[in-house]
Amino acid sequence: MHKLLIKKSKVFCIMIIINLISAPITLGISNYLLSNKNQGQWQVGTYGTYTLEPPGSGINYLYANCSPGEEASFITPALDLSDCTFINLNYSISFAGTGVAAIGTYSGGIAPCYYEETLFFAHEGVNPFTETHELLIDISSYSYKQQVFIEFYYFSSYGNNDPPGLAIDDIEVFQADYFEGFEINNGNLFGYVTDPMMNPIEGALVRVYFHGTYEENYSDENGFYHVTNIPLCWCMKNCTCSKDGYASEWVLMAITENTTYDFTLFPLFPYPVLNGSYCNGWWNSPVTVTFIYDPEEVAEIWYYYRGWNLYTEPYVIDENGEFELECYWVDYNGQHSSHDYFIIPFDQQTPSTNLTWETYKELGIWYVKFTLVAEDDISGMSPYLEFYLDDVLQGEFEVVWPVFKFEMQWNKNYENANFGFICSDNACNSAMEEVNGSEIESFNKNYNQNHQDLHNSVLLRIINFMKKIETKNEIS
Repeated sequence: MHKLLIKKSKVFCIMIIINLISAPITLGISNYLLSNKNQGQWQVGTYGTYTLEPPGSGINYLYANCSPGEEASFITPALDLSDCTFINLNYSISFAGTGVAAIGTYSGGIAPCYYEETLFFAHEGVNPFTETHELLIDISSYSYKQQVFIEFYYFSSYGNNDPPGLAIDDIEVFQADYFEGFEINNGNLFGYVTDPMMNPIEGALVRVYFHGTYEENYSDENGFYHVTNIPLCWCMKNCTCSKDGYASEWVLMAITENTTYDFTLFPLFPYPVLNGSYCNGWWNSPVTVTFIYDPEEVAEIWYYYRGWNLYTEPYVIDENGEFELECYWVDYNGQHSSHDYFIIPFDQQTPSTNLTWETYKELGIWYVKFTLVAEDDISGMSPYLEFYLDDVLQGEFEVVWPVFKFEMQWNKNYENANFGFICSDNACNSAMEEVNGSEIESFNKNYNQNHQDLHNSVLLRIINFMKKIETKNEIS
């Protein structure tokens, strides 16, 4: 089954008064075949120029043989769809790639440009094509189902030199019955919203209109959106994407169970996009600045960085502290915008740290006490510290800086171990202080001397004990 996705463009719609039969004959829906104008099946009030070529073939060509801006159209007779909720519309279509082509429905009367529903839309710039369309249309919300008209419309862009802009063949309209298990509202539209540089746009509203109502969803921090609960009627849905500060985008498309579409929003005014390493609201690396703007509206952009510069390509800012970016733009009439100011907080420096230690003995047990002093005068210190032993994480501590104290009982196995302390500032610049157990010389000397004294004392006791045993045996 054909699935049609056509992006709308600006179209001039010329109002034309159509002289219709005051009481059009209403035809029933029973497998109605519209393929031969000579049988009286086309609405008498059509306008513009259309022909049937070759005679009797049933192929209907739409021309506009006058000046540019001429319209041509043919319309079905009134169809009585009062007993229908869904209908099938099948047809073959050829579009020449010039002008504008549209297919739409009216109910209760014909008012050019005011369709009850747009089923097809194509505009100049689209490559010529021939396709077969099989559409399932939900007419439950039509205002007057007793008289429904289907119009095939063509708008000229060249006038006398126009080729046949639109050709329609094998048109069928018949009542549709749902098959078992058909889900009426399980259509999905999802995708991403970005700017022209593919940067995600958060908070954009995507809305899908159908049958007098709509479903909507907002894009997340990655630009992703997902609109659900869309009827699977395969009629064309008007889908819009909008956000303050951006030009809205809208597209006409048929939506199935899983339809994807990515929206691109252009800013109404130029704005800078920053690329670099970023953490907790701070940039911890040089930043590349790219201005996003509509080139059809903006002639020049000027920015201040170490002097005024005309923006021609992305440039790099390498600073520390809170940097103020100033810029303005000029349109093609030479009008200058007001100056905009953007604060860019930089912190590319690691915290200042100092690690010291001391040892002490308490109740015969030796301890080592570490003291770490850490400061950062730009983004401030993160309140977390990690302690490592031989590169293995032993624990994480919440710290009130600038001083952290940590003590532990000494073990002989620590004599060649590495003690590591890692802290960071709020910009995620990390600093590590470490010391090897062998570097704690005074401590090792005291600890080893103490153990040597203890060893000698125990050995002396053993020797004295053995002497006592020998003396006792001699007496015996």
